[in-house]
Amino acid sequence: MELFYSISALGEFYRDISYLERGCSVMKEIASGVSLLLLIQGVGGIINRLAGGGPSWFLVNYIEALQGYEIIASMVLVILGAIIGVGSLKIKGKDD
Repeated sequence: MELFYSISALGEFYRDISYLERGCSVMKEIASGVSLLLLIQGVGGIINRLAGGGPSWFLVNYIEALQGYEIIASMVLVILGAIIGVGSLKIKGKDD
């Protein structure tokens, strides 16, 4: 009877691990997407400001508190995106 309980517990343990692996995989994909979004916003914002700062869809241009600091804010977005991207590479997903 004790063997049955240990086999049952082992099955639950492996099922829990597969849920965790799936959760880590989803978290890795979300972090990668956020990283890409921040990198695009940052690099695009820098290019936009250096090219004359015309109307665009870059987020930094529409935040009043950052007016006058657009290039610095865009650089911060690039750095933050790179940090999140490196962190997402270190997350172990199901494929790793």
